[in-house]
Amino acid sequence: MNQTGIYEQIITNLITGRLNKEQFYIGERVLEQAEAAIWLSRFLSRIIEYAVNCLPAGDDQLQRQIELSNQLILWLKDRVREDEFFDENLLAGQGKYLRLYTKLKILLPPI
Repeated sequence: MNQTGIYEQIITNLITGRLNKEQFYIGERVLEQAEAAIWLSRFLSRIIEYAVNCLPAGDDQLQRQIELSNQLILWLKDRVREDEFFDENLLAGQGKYLRLYTKLKILLPPI
């Protein structure tokens, strides 16, 4: 059975305004402390991705995206007070990511 719609997600103001409780059964439950970090970080991930993608296009878009990301990390650092973790995770300015390759050893049968 294919289901379409919204299932198991944080209820936002947008969702609250669009829920039709007369037409559909809406099941809600309170977010448990043990699962809060998982649910909230998933939700925030989508919000942050949207914000980073909304920066105006241009030659310096990547640099502005990196700067925004670092500003968010520093903002979190100020609130959490976990200096080392956040300092180590600031983005380098080049906009590169690590790709790891293994060296393949090709074994040829002896001649």
